[in-house]
Amino acid sequence: MYVATTPTINQQYLAFLNGALAKGLIEVINNVVYDSTGTYIYCYLYNYQYAAGQYSTAYSIGYNATTKVFSIEDFRANHPMIGVTWYGAAVYSNWLSGQAGLSACYNLITWVCDFTRNGYRLPTEAEWEYAARGGQNEPYYSFP
Repeated sequence: MYVATTPTINQQYLAFLNGALAKGLIEVINNVVYDSTGTYIYCYLYNYQYAAGQYSTAYSIGYNATTKVFSIEDFRANHPMIGVTWYGAAVYSNWLSGQAGLSACYNLITWVCDFTRNGYRLPTEAEWEYAARGGQNEPYYSFP
């Protein structure tokens, strides 16, 4: 198993969002990206309104409802993507697998991961812990 050494950045997730929108696979409601059925939240966008009517500018990707295009709203195109749900990460993994000519790991109806496929996926808890330890079991590195 390999784990990415850098996080997914806003510009990369933006490419996924614009591609998925063009195919009708997602919809935007109140600055929240959902699957096409409006059931699963994939991510939150710039100016998302949270509790007490406050607007968040923590998220860098915005959506123009008139032009139907996602874009970077600030200077953070190369910063890590935040505001992504597990569903948004899983569907992005499938998209990234397709871009690389690999087999998608997630069934987007049941959300079950097929570990026999060669595509990108999220690490399991045990895989994440092993990677966070620097690949060591015994002795653990103090600062991997």
